[in-house]
Amino acid sequence: MKQFIIFIFGLIFSANCYAQDTLFVLHPLVGDTIDKMEKMNYFLFPSIKNDDFKYCYIIQSNDHFFVNSYTLGDSISIRQIDTTEIRQYIVNIDKFHAFYLNRAKNDSLKQAEKLDLNFNSINSTYNNNQLVGEQSKERISKEVKRDNRIQADAVRASRIKQGSDIFDGGAHFEFFSIGKKKKK
Repeated sequence: MKQFIIFIFGLIFSANCYAQDTLFVLHPLVGDTIDKMEKMNYFLFPSIKNDDFKYCYIIQSNDHFFVNSYTLGDSISIRQIDTTEIRQYIVNIDKFHAFYLNRAKNDSLKQAEKLDLNFNSINSTYNNNQLVGEQSKERISKEVKRDNRIQADAVRASRIKQGSDIFDGGAHFEFFSIGKKKKK
């Protein structure tokens, strides 16, 4: 009975003293264990040499993070890293993942045919009718004439307001003048 009480007491005491270290998943792409290819592809842990590296994992103990890395010589090295370094690794993994995804896509600009803007090389009898229809040409011509007329009228009106003559020869003609009647 005494041994049973000691066993129960030891069991309760050991249950309260279990290790609180948990594996930390750096990113869903790499998982909880980072192998050599993932380390090299995502440029993780540059302080650890790639030549001897086998795999590593991150352990979170309270507020601290530790990288346990295993090398080819069956040796283990434990290094503490801070949260800013972990955040930077997560951002880098996201960037490299996006890069590798976009690199796999076909670039539509590289495959597009180049447009030759030298119309003389197409043929000597190049005709604008291919680009602009006859109705559009007539409408454009009318609009250009209208805009030129409006601009010339504006220049004439500004000369008249300044008191200079409309004719460049120096003559000024007034056929009639109408005066306004003043109200009394």
